[in-house]
Amino acid sequence: MSFPTRAPEILIGNFVPFFVACPVVLARFWSRAVILKVFHIEDYILFISWIAALGVCINSTQTTKYGSGRHQKDIPFETISSFFKTLYADRLMYQFSISMTKISLCLMYLRIFGTFRPDRIFLWATNSLLAASMIALIFYDIFQCNPISKVWDITMQTGHCVSDEPGFWTSFIISLVIDIALLVFSGIKVWGLQMVKRQKVIMLITVGIGWLVVVAALVRGIRIAGVLHNSDDASWRTYDTSIWSAVEINVALLCTAAPAVKPLVKQLAPRLLGALSSSNKGGTSTYQRSGTTRPSQLRTTTKNMTVNETELDDRDGKNIVKLTKVTVDSSARDDVESLLPHRPEPVHHEDV
Repeated sequence: MSFPTRAPEILIGNFVPFFVACPVVLARFWSRAVILKVFHIEDYILFISWIAALGVCINSTQTTKYGSGRHQKDIPFETISSFFKTLYADRLMYQFSISMTKISLCLMYLRIFGTFRPDRIFLWATNSLLAASMIALIFYDIFQCNPISKVWDITMQTGHCVSDEPGFWTSFIISLVIDIALLVFSGIKVWGLQMVKRQKVIMLITVGIGWLVVVAALVRGIRIAGVLHNSDDASWRTYDTSIWSAVEINVALLCTAAPAVKPLVKQLAPRLLGALSSSNKGGTSTYQRSGTTRPSQLRTTTKNMTVNETELDDRDGKNIVKLTKVTVDSSARDDVESLLPHRPEPVHHEDV
């Protein structure tokens, strides 16, 4: 006997976002490990997050096998236990994957934008909140029922379970606030970069795609909140929560991986990259001034980047022009190339 099912939509909604994100994530790993021959801690964390996202994708086939996307009355009694087990695993892998992706992003930002103390404080505070909330929420989900098997064993008469609502709302609010904060932070930083217009547009588009993570989280949250208040036929009505979870996880992976694929693009499409960064090669401004040059002064230094400033004066001592020289460690060059915060002194390029 055939029953109405939304399983195809669930499978498509899980597999498509994952396979869209995969090429970008794998390109990042190849760029780091093979081309640059350096794998930072955020790369290892992103790899673990990607494996968890793969687990969510594979688990979606199991949830549909055991009843997700069907009316509850059509789910065979003997498969209900397996159905709840797959939902239990899905919730844990979702929380782990999305949190680890954001931790990886914060660590990457620390290497790129960690020159200034306020930025370091913001990013370390965000990372600490992410790690603490991830651990707390995963433990909350694991030990929600006592004994744990009561999560999936609907015949068990003993034991008890706490409500889903505190954990859900805590996760939802923290995740949403952090998403918006990181998107605003990255948007401000990219907007202030001294780079070719076309490169800046590409970076801003990448940041803009990140807002889809917020949209997916909002839709997912609204749908789950509805189920918490009315769980009738939840397996049928909430089929799309799995889809929005997959979109959120995989768009976050894509946006985190995208900034680090430049070395591979440079190998595969050097002409394209050359066109985008042509102003960096030959478009720097030339100042034809008479006057004096003050000695170069060390402005700031970090593990990956050293910035020196040289001042040029006219004969009358006015109209000081500051030239900035940046020395970047080779292991971080492709991440921080041209990623200096905007300075008030005018710097002219061909494409600006």
